Amino acid sequence: MYWQLATDDFKFIIKYHRVPSSVMDGKGVPTKREFLSLVMSTFDPIGFLSCYMITAKLLMREIWRRRVKWDEPLTDELAAAFECWRQEMKYIEEFRCPRYYFGAGRVRTLQLHVFVDSSQSAFATAGHIRKRRCAGTFCVFQNEMCSHEDDVDPTTGTSSSCFRN
Repeated sequence: MYWQLATDDFKFIIKYHRVPSSVMDGKGVPTKREFLSLVMSTFDPIGFLSCYMITAKLLMREIWRRRVKWDEPLTDELAAAFECWRQEMKYIEEFRCPRYYFGAGRVRTLQLHVFVDSSQSAFATAGHIRKRRCAGTFCVFQNEMCSHEDDVDPTTGTSSSCFRN
């Protein structure tokens, strides 16, 4: 995650140094060790990429369930799921999030709306910030969304932490 000073927003640049380029190019199948390296090397302390990373964590859980050895290539089924996830990686670099949610001008009121949902695989939270600005008698409502899908324990599927956003 990087702060773009010129645009005052956060962005991501994907670089994985410990994974062979053949895996990153889609020409090779990763081992359990390489896949775990990819997942854990994605620096996202605030959870902006949680919708993307939950897929990888669920895939990691399935790798553990199938008892894949550390240096063994993933099976065809798991490799196909990895390939779908790898294809989505290119969209991460297009992600932008403003550093300052409230922009210019005076904010009169703020409302925070939080939604939570779950399934057998994971649970998610979404926070919706509603702000009202007034200039004279004219009021403008603006909405911002931020979401977070929680971590999943690789073997049991249980969540390991509570709300972070």
